[in-house]
Order: sequence, then C-alpha cells, then structure tokens
Amino acid sequence: MLLAWRRLAGTPAEKLLTEASIGAVLDDLGLRRDDNAVSDLADELRQLSAGIGMVGMLTGAFTAAEKYGFARAFGCWLADALLAQRLGWAHAVPLLGAEAALGASARPRRSAAGSVATGIETNPERAKSLLAAQARAALRAIDLFAELERRAGRLLAVAPKLRAKAADRGGATLV
Repeated sequence: MLLAWRRLAGTPAEKLLTEASIGAVLDDLGLRRDDNAVSDLADELRQLSAGIGMVGMLTGAFTAAEKYGFARAFGCWLADALLAQRLGWAHAVPLLGAEAALGASARPRRSAAGSVATGIETNPERAKSLLAAQARAALRAIDLFAELERRAGRLLAVAPKLRAKAADRGGATLV
C-alpha cells in the first residue's frame, strides 16, 4: 500500500491516470490486474475528469473502483489523482490516503454487481461519508500547512544569526 501512495506523490499528476500507471498501482496494492478492466477504467476516469463537477468526480472515482471490483483504497488513490489533475497540481497529495489506511479494509465492501446497484446516486449516506472523508483530509492539509508556515517563520527569524558564508542563501534554500 505504501508503494501506491509513494507513486501518487512521486509521479507528475498528468501521468497518474494512464493505463500503465493504473496497472502499476494495482500491482502495488496487490490487486489482480485485468488489462481490459484497466483500459475501461482509464477511459471512464478521463470522462469523469472532463465532464462533471468536483463532488461528482470524486465520488465517481470510488464508484468506478468498486464497479471493477477493486478495493476502496484504490478508490481513494484515484480520487486523489483526479483531484490533483483537476486543480492543476504538479504532483498529487495523498489526502485520502489516511482514510484508506485507517478506515477501509483491503477488500471491496461489496461485489462489483452490488456496487453498481447501490451507487452514490442511490445511497446519499455513502456520498456523505465520502465527502466527510474529503473534508477531514482537507482539514489535515490545512493543519500541515500551518505547521510548515510556523517552522518556516522560525527558520527565517534565525537565518540572520547564522555565521556561515552564504547564510542568507542557505536559509532561503531551507525554506
């Protein structure tokens, strides 16, 4: 699972949802890999990212993962990759990764057939739980930003006191 989340953060966002990348992530997560399903999933994700709003896109990522019988953790990975592409980020941030690690099992909760019948549109409680997970992830990201800002401020305050050649440049590099 760690390899999949490292791949998410380390790969440029525009390359995350290619068939090769999706197949590699399935291998990283230890899920069975069907090349036809991967191809269909990649096509479905391209349609999701192009045509609907943010909420529909994120919930559609989970629905698509479950539709093809993949684990919920893979749905979190897809949602984070779609979010990064939609927002134009250079690299994705695993916002839902903690949700996948803490709250979801490695197996899908329903069979592929059951997940089609009980989709986001027909189960508003499921949509609410997905949106709540996204909100918790956003709050964690804000907390991390505040901590980084605090540490950067402290480093900038100490930078003039450094007694090395090019201390100003070194402080700027660390920030």
